[in-house]
Amino acid sequence: MNYQEAVDFIHSIEIFGSRPGLERISALLELMNNPQNDLSIIHVAGTNGKGSTSAMLSHMLHKCGYKVGLFISPYLESFNERIQLNNNPIEKEEIASLVSKIAPFVEQVADTKAGHPTQFEVVTAMGFEYFKKVDVDFVILEVGLGGTYDATNVIKPVVSVITSIGLDHQAILGDTVEQIAKEKAGIIKQGIPVVTGVREAAPLKVIKEVAKERNAEIKSLGVDFEVKRLEYSLKGQKFQFMSKEHEIMASIKFIGKHQIENASLALMTLLLLSKTYEMNNQSIVQGLEEASWPGRLEVMKNEPLIILDGAHNSQATGVIKSAVTELYDNKIIAVLGILSDKEYEKMISDIAQISKRVIITAPNYYRALDTKEMLDVAKKYCRDCEEVTKVSDAVARAVEVAKENDLILITGSLYTVGEARTYILKHLI
Repeated sequence: MNYQEAVDFIHSIEIFGSRPGLERISALLELMNNPQNDLSIIHVAGTNGKGSTSAMLSHMLHKCGYKVGLFISPYLESFNERIQLNNNPIEKEEIASLVSKIAPFVEQVADTKAGHPTQFEVVTAMGFEYFKKVDVDFVILEVGLGGTYDATNVIKPVVSVITSIGLDHQAILGDTVEQIAKEKAGIIKQGIPVVTGVREAAPLKVIKEVAKERNAEIKSLGVDFEVKRLEYSLKGQKFQFMSKEHEIMASIKFIGKHQIENASLALMTLLLLSKTYEMNNQSIVQGLEEASWPGRLEVMKNEPLIILDGAHNSQATGVIKSAVTELYDNKIIAVLGILSDKEYEKMISDIAQISKRVIITAPNYYRALDTKEMLDVAKKYCRDCEEVTKVSDAVARAVEVAKENDLILITGSLYTVGEARTYILKHLI
């Protein structure tokens, strides 16, 4: 296969949907001689913050001199972003090679009572195979959905991380934060330490109970370590990390108070690992300072000011509402596109309430929410709303109407942000 044929094969599997369970991925990996068993993995779950925390960990470990694999979902602009080596997407030829190798095993599993592997299961298997092939020192493995029955949960990690708990994917994970916490706590393994940023009492209690059952040491933000923000601007933030054993001053390029909490999780994780693996605090801090993650409160352009953020659920739009208004009290033009399976009224209200104009759009994705339905909701919270169906046209429209000192905020689904980012890089920079 060539790259396009490989990606077409992967996308063709989308018809099998998202089906939680470990039977298919386990059968597939067994045929591949279980490459995941030869990897040192940091497993990262959570409703929000997984991607940013994973990116920080990857940069920090690489700065410490390690060869690092990073597995994420979804991608922002190009499919090969999902599997990275030392913070660079793998070559397209590698995708073609991996699919060519794994496709026969996929068909073998499909012919068993386990059923056809899902798209995410196939991509997860590709990641494990590639990371073993190139002999990485560490893998940062982002959970796809939930934890207990997620395809990534076939591993024994060196550390587990649970970033946050909020309501998302309720149809699969449960209707309460306690149920969702239970699902995400499913990544906690016997005797393996876990780091969490969950502060809310109810979900934290669930996580602590699972950790206790599995004899897993837990490090909890606000209990075992703390973070204090010292400075912040559109260029980044400085903060102080404090635990019983450490006091560290650090800075990040990321915007928003939530990102220093993600940074503190990454720091705590590596401080735990430094008891076993060789790494020094100076390299850890330097790696954190250099870390970046496209599409997360990313400043794309200064004139006009354009910021992208993949706030893909109601917890995330609440966070971005807070982050943007504390930094920018001038007029906001929002470009908003959301998927249909989200708590969209809350998401739209969060963004529309802080905007002088809302431009409703939709990513080119089958689960995109109908723009007319979104427009009706947006009009309840903002007087100036319009519908521009195509993302690139919506961005162009925002630039057209923006006045001096306006902020163009492009947010919602990562698919919306990805399309917008591609357009901006090609036409506006």
